[in-house]
Amino acid sequence: MNFKVEYINKLKITITTLLVIFLCLFAYFFKDFFNIVENKLIDLRSYLSTDGGLYGGKFVHADRDIVIVSVNDLTQYEAARSSELNLTRWPWSRVVWAKLINFIEKQNPKVLVVDLNFSNYEDMSRNYTSPDMVLADALGYYDNIVLATALRTPYRETANYDSSKILDYFSNPYSPSSDTLNMYIDNKTLDENISMVENILEYKKSNAKVILFGSGAMYDKSRPLCKVKEETIGEVIPKDLYGKSKMIIAGMIKNRRDVLMLNIFACYGYGEKESRFPSYAVNQVIKGEDIIINQDVVFDYLFVEDMQRIVSYFMEHFPQTNIINITPSSSTSLGEIARIANTLGEKRVNIFVSKEEMNNEYTGDN
Repeated sequence: MNFKVEYINKLKITITTLLVIFLCLFAYFFKDFFNIVENKLIDLRSYLSTDGGLYGGKFVHADRDIVIVSVNDLTQYEAARSSELNLTRWPWSRVVWAKLINFIEKQNPKVLVVDLNFSNYEDMSRNYTSPDMVLADALGYYDNIVLATALRTPYRETANYDSSKILDYFSNPYSPSSDTLNMYIDNKTLDENISMVENILEYKKSNAKVILFGSGAMYDKSRPLCKVKEETIGEVIPKDLYGKSKMIIAGMIKNRRDVLMLNIFACYGYGEKESRFPSYAVNQVIKGEDIIINQDVVFDYLFVEDMQRIVSYFMEHFPQTNIINITPSSSTSLGEIARIANTLGEKRVNIFVSKEEMNNEYTGDN
């Protein structure tokens, strides 16, 4: 009797296992069949709940003159598979949306409602072929388009601007007499950095004050910066992307009374990376190993606790000038830092400088 029960139990487990494996394989190889069945059932339930249902007569039928162009997961999948479209990246370029708008407008719709949020910029190139300008061109050509978002141009209100000359207003926000600012940033991380600031300023409470950290890089680090003053921002456009992004952000906030930008040239303190020179020099002394300086340079090093006190002060006393260099009164070189670190150990270590000439000074006026 026990043998039969045990045999039956094993048989049940075997049959159940085989059935599960069969169903999994069937579902995998015939998933399209299940999708078709599911879609048919959805259609049936929708029909029964409206036209074919008990209360179908109470529903107002959709206007056949209204067409909804829906972009869903299936649309993105098919667009990515298409060798002709090759739309593998989401969100799609604004050039794609411009082409779609032009296609729909050829059907002569009375109104075209674009329920998309075109926030920030796809790129910041200053030319008429950029995706942003292609889309703006398409939107500006037709007078029957309703948007779900407001379009704007950096730095200035554009209500009274001629749309055909909109790019003429993309100028250096600090020095109008200098060369026009090239807005192109080909680095996604930096573009996101700018977008992050824009979003903070766009959605913060109206009475909230914002403190941003700028950088001496906005003055262009490719040249000597000797106690540079805030009013010289924009006289020289930074060659590096990081510096250019900081300068663009400074241009965005320079006329705002609710934003303060504190420019840091160099900062040191607890928890910094061991590769940062102050920590590196101290660690070399502790290990009794030589300190090697590739090229000496004069910096404005700010201690992190001093920076904390400065920020705390400005949280209570918001200044009239909203872009400020926060630097120590006296500057110091890497060589001087190495010599100070050398006094902290039990024995002195050697300090070597690989290049004799000094690198470009990097200091700001406070």
